[in-house]
Amino acid sequence: MKFNTLIAATVVSLGAMVVPVPASAIPVAITTNPTLTTGTLTFSGFTCSITNSAGGLTSPDACNEINVGVISGGIQFSSGFAAGGDSAWEDVLLGYTVATSTGLITDLGLGFNGTAITFGGYSISQVVETAYAPGIVGVATVTVSTLGSNTYEDLLQFEPGYSSIRIAKDIYLGAYLGSSTISLIDQTFSTVPLPGVLGLLGIGALGLGLGRRRKRS
Repeated sequence: MKFNTLIAATVVSLGAMVVPVPASAIPVAITTNPTLTTGTLTFSGFTCSITNSAGGLTSPDACNEINVGVISGGIQFSSGFAAGGDSAWEDVLLGYTVATSTGLITDLGLGFNGTAITFGGYSISQVVETAYAPGIVGVATVTVSTLGSNTYEDLLQFEPGYSSIRIAKDIYLGAYLGSSTISLIDQTFSTVPLPGVLGLLGIGALGLGLGRRRKRS
């Protein structure tokens, strides 16, 4: 059962921060399995599965209701993720691969605009993300619940870094006499050039300097 209109109204009324998506990067359904590029980063191999409770209100019902688009330094997932009622839950599993063409990925940033409201019970919005390269190299978590201790952002750092990482993202919303929503999940990455690339850049700069000196002399 869907209540996307209600979700949108709830997020706006709570004043949730919305990170703008560049106009040139229109989000597309994750089921199209797009290949997205921003800077030196490429995102591909998208997968999706959804399970939810038989009772209560849950959303989305299908993976084609989840969109993905490019933001500065990463990608953003958007949908009406929600669970509401006396006993409802929604569990969405997303996967994809991120790779850089000119260096190493050195960190991963995770953020979302989850909400949790209680009507005398308990509710939670949570995203748990596991990074593989190929074994597990880190886990990031963001959580909002009616019990408090909320975390809207998390950061994983990799040493020395990886040229390619597989991401498994578990989006969970639970409501027991309550309501939980997520509409935006941001994923950002930092990269550094490989040592060999830095060396080539240094040689190039040295060559330009010598050329200028010869012209002056």
